[in-house]
Amino acid sequence: AGVYPPLVGSEYVIGSKKRVIAIVLKGLQGPFKVKGVTYNNVMQAWEAVLDDKKIAATLTFVRNEWGNAADPITPEEVAAVRTEFASRKTAWTEADLLAIPEDSPINAAPAQGAAPAQGTAPAQGTAPAPTP
Repeated sequence: AGVYPPLVGSEYVIGSKKRVIAIVLKGLQGPFKVKGVTYNNVMQAWEAVLDDKKIAATLTFVRNEWGNAADPITPEEVAAVRTEFASRKTAWTEADLLAIPEDSPINAAPAQGAAPAQGTAPAQGTAPAPTP
């Protein structure tokens, strides 16, 4: 306590998927506030160490453990954020993260082999999925 920010109820953990993925990929450099308390630490970047599946699993766990309740994160969402911020070479600052709108969409491609959502047309040039 007091040295590193809490994960429980953190607005970064349970808030914007894009922001939390961006933090894990590129790292975070303080000062930054979590739950109204200022921290001035550095979180390392994990993009070169962890693949999209591991980052998605870890973030989904953290977003749903210790009383947190947030939507899961998919490997496809991590891949999309990784691509979006590929040119960024430095850790995020609080100001950088807050410049990403809370409701900023992640333009993730559907998972390989995933069927289109019910009521949607198949992609151009593909056959419709067979009906059971």
